[in-house]
Amino acid sequence: ENGRLLIVDLNPSQRGLATSLPGHNQLEQVDHVRNEVVTRLETAGFTNIQSGPHPNKQFSYAIGEKS
Repeated sequence: ENGRLLIVDLNPSQRGLATSLPGHNQLEQVDHVRNEVVTRLETAGFTNIQSGPHPNKQFSYAIGEKS
């Protein structure tokens, strides 16, 4: 019930590593973590939600707490 959840995923909006992988050149150029995951965390009752680009910018992250 209590804890933190961290989600990290490829960020194809950066058009770098994510789209150069075999079979991934057709990825939508959308950062799904920042566009969808934050809303889903809020809906699930998480608070103190933060999101943004990972330092290498090929990934995005979202983190939230639940108590």
